[in-house]
Amino acid sequence: MESIPSNKIHSIGVSNYENGHIEEMADYAKRVKVPAVNQVEYHPHFRRPALKKYCEERGIFFQAFSSLARMHPDLIGDPVVVKLAEKHNTSVGVGG
Repeated sequence: MESIPSNKIHSIGVSNYENGHIEEMADYAKRVKVPAVNQVEYHPHFRRPALKKYCEERGIFFQAFSSLARMHPDLIGDPVVVKLAEKHNTSVGVGG
């Protein structure tokens, strides 16, 4: 990504980077020392408070993917998740 001319790229995002991976970027990155976004698996059954806090403290946007745990029955059947869906008049797997 760093070989792309600077007028063509404004930021770099990463996926599944842990704290150490982000810190390593400072050693090899020439233009971008920290990513603009870190996209990681994140949902009610897989919370990542330390990584989320780390990103927030450094101005890195923390973006969740697989927020329904790939529709895992343990999550989509979770009483709290079901109750929230009902409260918002929708189903667990469908946004409203």
